[in-house]
Amino acid sequence: MITQSQIWNFLLKETKEREIGLIVVSHSEPLLQKIAARSIRF
Repeated sequence: MITQSQIWNFLLKETKEREIGLIVVSHSEPLLQKIAARSIRF
């Protein structure tokens, strides 16, 4: 079983290695604080 943490770790590793950006839409403020370099709130 894959956890949410494992998915995010994989995605963050891939974006760093490939030097690409990632747009994340979430209602979870703690998650965004851990993974985002910057955020925009609407």
